[in-house]
Amino acid sequence: MYEYLIGSLIFGVVWLFLFISKKNLRKPMLWTAGVYIIFSAILVSIWYFLRNYIYLGDTIVPSYWHPTTLFNLGTVTGFAGIEDILFLIFIGGIATAIYEFIHKKEIKLKKTYKPHLKAFGIAFIAFFFFLYLFPINLIYALIFSNFMGAVILVLERKDLIMHSFIGGLSFLVVYILIFLLFLIISPSFISDFYNIHNLTGVMLAGIPLEEYLYAFSFGLMWGPIYEYEHGEKDINSR
Repeated sequence: MYEYLIGSLIFGVVWLFLFISKKNLRKPMLWTAGVYIIFSAILVSIWYFLRNYIYLGDTIVPSYWHPTTLFNLGTVTGFAGIEDILFLIFIGGIATAIYEFIHKKEIKLKKTYKPHLKAFGIAFIAFFFFLYLFPINLIYALIFSNFMGAVILVLERKDLIMHSFIGGLSFLVVYILIFLLFLIISPSFISDFYNIHNLTGVMLAGIPLEEYLYAFSFGLMWGPIYEYEHGEKDINSR
């Protein structure tokens, strides 16, 4: 009954480890999580408004999956429950810190900066552009949005190309390892709660291909997003 909550909390354990281990990354981890939640909330709100006038696909719940959530909020909203908010906080923080943790880097902080927002804007537009052309499962629009945001990010900040790519791969590996660990605890989770017939049907190690694409694209864009938006760089840890 609480499988999704348990899975989210496993991500939370990794998040907590990174949060404790990398004191200098605590602010970026929290910042990225907060911005991603706000970004997602605005995206969904506009999607809900536009769907009154044009078909832009169905809600994530139940078209992509339908896990049991506390107070049944996932089904009620069609998108988010308490578990989803926790999940977004944790993956945002992990994606932000994983590159620096592996490569022993830290972010060089600035007291003042000029915000860089183009990647956010393109990712936002890309989501709706994709759904206008291909009003299928929203997971693909989210993946496309992340990829397009990452493209703009590295075009503007070529010094973040390796951070984006390696960060994307690193987050993908961590994400899948956590997912595989979770499947040991709840081996029937995918068959019970995913609508595989609405997806490609491609499974890798028992996990839908879409989860791999989402994790990689998320790491590509949101891993270096703090440095991008703040105009900052990574430096070697002392």
